[in-house]
Amino acid sequence: MTPTSSSAWSGTRFFFDRRDIRIPVAAFAFWALATESPPARAQESVRTPTGNDETSAAEKWYGGPMVATDLVAAGLVTGGLVGASYGHPKLGGDIALAGLGLYALGGPFVHLYEGRAPTAVTSLALRGILPLGGMVAGFLVGAVACARCTTDGRQLVVGAVGAVLGFGTGMLVAAVADNVYWARKTVSNRRFAFSIAPTYQPETRQTSILFHGTW
Repeated sequence: MTPTSSSAWSGTRFFFDRRDIRIPVAAFAFWALATESPPARAQESVRTPTGNDETSAAEKWYGGPMVATDLVAAGLVTGGLVGASYGHPKLGGDIALAGLGLYALGGPFVHLYEGRAPTAVTSLALRGILPLGGMVAGFLVGAVACARCTTDGRQLVVGAVGAVLGFGTGMLVAAVADNVYWARKTVSNRRFAFSIAPTYQPETRQTSILFHGTW
């Protein structure tokens, strides 16, 4: 190969013989084979899952705080009635009213905390209607049972005892129904999932790895 310069404007010209071009041609052929585009399937990402990406629904019971507040309320009501019967009617009455307020509002507040406003309204109605309904029913049952009582005022006393028992029974039924049945909601449990996706771009000849996870 002998370079010869003809002029400043014509540039440099090179003259080759057959022996000079053998090595460059072989090198070019090797480079072309090495950089040939891969099959179409190599352009697709290969996803290698290593976990289960599943979402399942489960029922959650959240009645524990409601049971606790109802037990405290029952203790306040009982203590207030005992205190009132032992010569402290004002203090005992206030304590009993505080217990009734805790009983009526404790359950609905827990429902509101769990994001279930309609259930809170239902709980408030349940805790108000059932005790009052039980009190009325208990009074009528006691009065009817003592309809033939000859002692003056005995029918009224028996009716009052029935009202107290009916009120307590209504409170118990409402609390059990609210704490066991209504204090439940459906939640979604998303399981852990992890995957690796190696990718190759033939146009830019770039290789990368994609990571995907949920938890």
